[in-house]
Amino acid sequence: MTSPVDPTGTHRAQPELLLPQAVLSRTAVTLAEKFKGVFSVQTVEHYVFESYTALYRTATVHHHLTSLAQRFATDRLTALAQSQGDAPKDVPEVLFLCVHNAGRSQMAAALLTHRAQGRVHVRSAGSAPTDSINPTVIEAMVEIGLDLGQEFPKPLTDDVVAAADCVVTMGCGDACPVYLGKLYLDWVLTDPDGADLVTVRGIRDDLDHRVQVLLRELTAPTLSRTQLAALTATPTPGTPRSTRPSVLFVCVHNAGRSQMAAGFLTELSQGAVEVRSAGSLPGEKVNPAAVAAMAEVGIDISTQKPKVLTTEAVEFSDVVITMGCGDACPAFPGKRYLDWDLDDPAGQGVEAVRPIRDDIRARIQTLMDELLGTEGLTPAAPQ
Repeated sequence: MTSPVDPTGTHRAQPELLLPQAVLSRTAVTLAEKFKGVFSVQTVEHYVFESYTALYRTATVHHHLTSLAQRFATDRLTALAQSQGDAPKDVPEVLFLCVHNAGRSQMAAALLTHRAQGRVHVRSAGSAPTDSINPTVIEAMVEIGLDLGQEFPKPLTDDVVAAADCVVTMGCGDACPVYLGKLYLDWVLTDPDGADLVTVRGIRDDLDHRVQVLLRELTAPTLSRTQLAALTATPTPGTPRSTRPSVLFVCVHNAGRSQMAAGFLTELSQGAVEVRSAGSLPGEKVNPAAVAAMAEVGIDISTQKPKVLTTEAVEFSDVVITMGCGDACPAFPGKRYLDWDLDDPAGQGVEAVRPIRDDIRARIQTLMDELLGTEGLTPAAPQ
């Protein structure tokens, strides 16, 4: 079988890229054996050559590129296997991102790896990685006994995001794919690029504090995800923000599931949670069967109106919950995104809506436990 040099399987007319082909082919054989029963030989080979090509694009020195490609491909294949459930995840997975993966994200990854001592697995990447790690960053980390000499900037790929339980961006505007159920945090930090050693030390120490908070909550949680995001974030000066956690429920028409969920959380939290609901294609009115089913448990949603989903509603919410209806919403770092797979009450009678209502109530109770750190309040009893 002939090995491709790029992901499309096409040999490029670049002799310097073809020179390491034999080494990469041997690497593919080795990794195919390692991942036997999980990925095909062709998939492994694709990842090896694609990883090499991705690193080649930004590298200025190519002497050790094949060995780096092997490490990068191995990590990506492991992440892909984990995200598909084909490899164990014994500890939480954290991914640190900044544009160049040359400073903040590298320091954060090294600090968390050091602090965790195997209790967390850490990766880092960037959307536009440079060819090497910032030398001043390396120097600042050596001062505290952490060597970044073997690390290298890596491009961001979907597989490492899919495998992560927590994705942390560094306030640099980097974007990544959004997967439901993950914790997204954004740490606003000064860019060490071009900064002197004294400045980088301050960034390093700031990161160390945040990493220790994150580690504690990943391994022995005492905070809700919302509280963790607030504790590790850097608020914009002068920006007022409610101290209450805020939740946005989203379904396409905002006429049934999202309205029932908002009604339950508003009633049961008794003002302790800020509640919103919206839809991408809001209906004319709330489903009468949903109104009737909620009235049976003492909650009146008859005065509610379907509302259109806006970017602002997402931005100002800590938790965004879709209802299994394929609705999409803007992604902001630091939010928790959930998807509750619920039957659609549209066109159903009250008898069919009651089980949906009760399912939502149980999920709301669990959500309140997480947000408020309590057993929650007594739910309304069916009449």
